[in-house]
Amino acid sequence: MGWTEARVEDARFVLREEHHRPALERLLRLARETFHYDLSDLQLRDVDGFLRLLGFATERDGGDIVGLAFEDKLVPEIEDVFDALAPYLEAGSYVRMHGGTNARWRYDFDGNVCHRRDEPPDYWKGR
Repeated sequence: MGWTEARVEDARFVLREEHHRPALERLLRLARETFHYDLSDLQLRDVDGFLRLLGFATERDGGDIVGLAFEDKLVPEIEDVFDALAPYLEAGSYVRMHGGTNARWRYDFDGNVCHRRDEPPDYWKGR
């Protein structure tokens, strides 16, 4: 499966400052070992930078990431990225997505695992 046009409809995506370093290390390992991407030349210093590579903008409150924004072509690898971040995200975090095909889905984080579930479709009001 390739990319799909999508946007974040709503999100509470909380990554506390103390979890940034191990979360970034896990994402870099995922990129290297699973995606076979060597990102060392980019000298990524934070999770924000990694997510920017996938088109996501982060919202901050002090040192904490507290939200996400996205409207672009979503790559299927995002599910692997969310799975890798799940143990570091605050329980109750979520990202609700809306696709260009009218599909809607949600990623829920329980503090350990990412759960994906479909939501009722709705007319795409994107770009």
